[in-house]
Amino acid sequence: MIDRRAIAAEIQEALAARGIAVMFNDRSAAFIVRLSGCTVGCASRYSPSDVPGPSIAGRTFDDVAADEADLAARAVTAVDAFFGSLPTSRASARLNQPNTSVSPADGDRNGCEQNQ
Repeated sequence: MIDRRAIAAEIQEALAARGIAVMFNDRSAAFIVRLSGCTVGCASRYSPSDVPGPSIAGRTFDDVAADEADLAARAVTAVDAFFGSLPTSRASARLNQPNTSVSPADGDRNGCEQNQ
């Protein structure tokens, strides 16, 4: 239903400009954007985690309908809100650590079609 790769690339580019590393399919991230191509939401369904972060499933953002063109921006806003909500010294320390990252997880290894 959506172009996950394009959305993940847009998220990665925006976050790299902010100095936030992006890892794919890595559950050690501080924040995970769960990115699924359709509303089944494989990235959330098959990769449960207590790590905070929104879910993009098809043309929805956290289960609310959204334009595909807005999904990446909404994810970046969620990342900014998360890191901005940390106490300043903690946020600065986390952002300066090489392992601080966001992981746009996707459902590829869970049997989802690549171009959903």
